[in-house]
Amino acid sequence: MINQRKVAMPEPKPGQHSVEIIKRLERNINGNRRAWQVFEDFLEIAERGLIDQPMHLENVATGLPISECEETIAVWQKLFQWYPRKNEDAWQNFTEAYILLVHAAEIAQRIDSTWDVVGEVFMEFGAPSSWQGQFFTPWSVAKMGANITHDDTLLNRRLIEAARRVSKAGGAKGAMLDSVALMLMSMGDDAKDAKTSEWFDRWFLPTVTPYVEPVTVYDCACGSGVMLLATASMFPAWANRYGLVRYYGQDIDLTCVRMARINMMLHGLNGYALKCEVAALRGNARKHGVSLEDIDRLALPKQSGEISPDSCAVLAPALVQNGDAPHRADIEVNWKNVKQLGLFA
Repeated sequence: MINQRKVAMPEPKPGQHSVEIIKRLERNINGNRRAWQVFEDFLEIAERGLIDQPMHLENVATGLPISECEETIAVWQKLFQWYPRKNEDAWQNFTEAYILLVHAAEIAQRIDSTWDVVGEVFMEFGAPSSWQGQFFTPWSVAKMGANITHDDTLLNRRLIEAARRVSKAGGAKGAMLDSVALMLMSMGDDAKDAKTSEWFDRWFLPTVTPYVEPVTVYDCACGSGVMLLATASMFPAWANRYGLVRYYGQDIDLTCVRMARINMMLHGLNGYALKCEVAALRGNARKHGVSLEDIDRLALPKQSGEISPDSCAVLAPALVQNGDAPHRADIEVNWKNVKQLGLFA
């Protein structure tokens, strides 16, 4: 549910987003909902908003009104019993808290601030359990650990292997890939000039990415996902955008799983950023009269793993040209045995 009242807030100072979010959530504490319950409700709102965002982007780009899926409508109906629709102040507080959460994620990398604002809010407001050892790692410590252990070697090797597979498929593009892949991977992002960077971003990555076996990162007690986020912050932005690195985790607390899932989407990980981009491109194409059947044949951006390495030699020439792809699992986070395990991917 989106509050229709105009939202006008001063931009928080760096590091103050969690404080401002807590202020909004505190206003929603009432005789029916305690602080930890208000936080749980906020997580549901944020999660559904992020899950529906690709659909909303496509609708807006198409020129259609924003619609809600059945699961989201069910969440609103449940929350209306605690925060009636006519209680505009409560929904205004949730709206502002959500905007602050998204804004914090948008500026995190630019100003090198924490990626885990929702985890900070949980520790201050969401009643963490000491019995379950819920003392989340501070962002500075998580970032230091990721910096010590980070290594791009495996990612570079996977890209080179994918380039060689495309090369074996034949064609001029394949030959070029085989000859430049090693050079590109030996150069850091800072060493690439403007032309090289543009070629790398616009041609090399979109061509090779669908054939790359993703690098996987796993946290067996993920909490809000802060260690996964710290690791993600060390990889190049293009590696996360195309899903060349995938982040997996589990936790015994469903609230932690939900926070980690929100964090994965907020920072565009596990293919989420690319899914939003494709949704906007699809919507723009529909607005200009392109049929859904033709849209499916467009060479829209793909994430890693969309094309099986084993079938690369057979499928590469056609797929590079017309954008067709075999059936695959949805890039959205998958829930399995969540009550027992709290698994997300």
